[in-house]
Amino acid sequence: MGKKRPLNAVELTEIFFNIERNYFSVLLCMGWLQVLKDKEIKNYIKDGIEISEKQINFFNELFKKRRTSWHGSC
Repeated sequence: MGKKRPLNAVELTEIFFNIERNYFSVLLCMGWLQVLKDKEIKNYIKDGIEISEKQINFFNELFKKRRTSWHGSC
């Protein structure tokens, strides 16, 4: 939309905690998969794991891109 700007502390904190929440979600869902018997529910849980992993990867890539831009501006 325009010139990229550095992320502020609040934005960085929220991204970091979003990654942590998604990691916790993946772990919790993996635990549920081990005890669930219903295949339909297992499929929903597997979909949730995939969504969480996509978000984790997206935010990690965002950090990697921003990190290289931070180093380049010093």
